[in-house]
Amino acid sequence: MQALFTSRDGGAGLQARVLAALAEAGRAAREARAEVQIMCFAFTDPRIAAEIVALARAHPGLLIRILADWSQGAPGGAAMLEALRREGLANLFLKVKLDMPYRWDAGAGRMRYSYGASRGMLHHKTLLLSVEGRPRLLVLGSYNWSARGRRAYENLLVLRDSDDVAPVMAAFAAEFEALWSDHRLTAAPGRAQVVAARLRAEAMAGKDLTEPGLLADAFGLAGNPEVPAVGARAMVGGACIAAFSGRALLPGPGPTAGHAPANDRRALNLLRPSGLRRPAPLTLNTLALEAIRSVPDGGSLSVAIYALSPRVPEFGALVAAARRGVRLRVLMDGQIGPQAAAALQGFAAREALPLTWRLTGRRMHQKYLCSPDAAMVLTGTANMTEDAVTRHSDHRVLFRDAPGLAAAFQSDFDEIWRRLPSP
Repeated sequence: MQALFTSRDGGAGLQARVLAALAEAGRAAREARAEVQIMCFAFTDPRIAAEIVALARAHPGLLIRILADWSQGAPGGAAMLEALRREGLANLFLKVKLDMPYRWDAGAGRMRYSYGASRGMLHHKTLLLSVEGRPRLLVLGSYNWSARGRRAYENLLVLRDSDDVAPVMAAFAAEFEALWSDHRLTAAPGRAQVVAARLRAEAMAGKDLTEPGLLADAFGLAGNPEVPAVGARAMVGGACIAAFSGRALLPGPGPTAGHAPANDRRALNLLRPSGLRRPAPLTLNTLALEAIRSVPDGGSLSVAIYALSPRVPEFGALVAAARRGVRLRVLMDGQIGPQAAAALQGFAAREALPLTWRLTGRRMHQKYLCSPDAAMVLTGTANMTEDAVTRHSDHRVLFRDAPGLAAAFQSDFDEIWRRLPSP
């Protein structure tokens, strides 16, 4: 297991590790049947794109599939998906998550991106290498494959099947396959471009793009989606646990704990504030609560987060941890974090809590908790916001009994903390 951080390894170091994973896929493809599955939110790095093209050409038997956020499928701009599509490689397949995150700007006469209009971003950032159908290598973290990602505070984790994380790797493979195989969730870039052009024409004609019927017709999704039978939840435990979130484009069953049924129907034996454990659905929220509550009274907990909302359960759990003496330090993005910082400061001042925070000038894009006292790390792509759970396709991974990994994340946190002035 390897952890890299832009604070210590630089953006070039994280980029180099992605390139090394692709090179490993090439070596595996020379000896066995291999596949690379990539999920990405922002992919604008031409060097990584060139390596993918070279890899596909050099190894025709290597299957490469890329799932990207809707924003990456549009022609033009900096996104690499269209350039990859134009290569016409027989072993490289591309899809985007269905979405329509735009509003019509009548004054400018064009569509404008609108976060509020999005039906849910594909926010995963993963590369999974499978050999003979078995996951061998998983690269994940906050790091987008972009120039901005190389400049921001980011992390990258490299997991191998020898790290005793096989169930987690299988869960990511299942999540990828569920998105890829469902036409209600994803589409090839060509289909997405046709739909985008049609909806632009509808918007120009004065139609409301938020109207579900209009979207259903445009995407060819008319009719009620089939709702799978609900089975019993499978209990998940162990030293490494992954949780997911996901939602389809159109109104339906609502948010899920993952697009793969096997991921959506899981439970964990959640640690409660009383100290007792009771089963609970495994979600982004409950996995974070498990992580926060695992820190012993009087221990330390470090949080590096891009977006933190006082409305989510995690916020209350952090305050509750401080109330039982946990020394809590929080790093937040200087543009996104001031409101949450003010809320934390209010609790700290009123109750004399051991809680401090700092805001970064450089983009703080990480989303992790770590505690060497608990030998615990929680990381992934999910911000501590309602949207992470109810709209986007996101994930978190909890590592327990991982003192080495906790020390690595704590070192990153301390390095950034030292660079910043006290508020």
